[in-house]
Amino acid sequence: MTLESPDPGFYDGLSYLVVPVSELIWADFDQLLNSHPDLLKTSVGEDDAVIKWDGPEPDFVQLMTGASGPYNHEEIHQVVEDPHWFKHYSELHHPAKVLPLAPI
Repeated sequence: MTLESPDPGFYDGLSYLVVPVSELIWADFDQLLNSHPDLLKTSVGEDDAVIKWDGPEPDFVQLMTGASGPYNHEEIHQVVEDPHWFKHYSELHHPAKVLPLAPI
């Protein structure tokens, strides 16, 4: 099975908002493309999250006073390229050290 890339225009109508995690209590996930809080992109410290929707801005967004945006697809990529949103691969990947076996 191969995954096909979405049509290049697929992202044109999407809007994104950076929201403090503490304000997710206002989110109606039935109106978002992120159907559950566990599916949100969060910052390194998990204090901010990105929500996204297609079409008109959901009414609850007005309640999120600490939010920034909305952003389009290109703009949100610039936002999440900041170190606030990711750790370098070397910080995330810590393979277990394999110790040599002692001779018997």
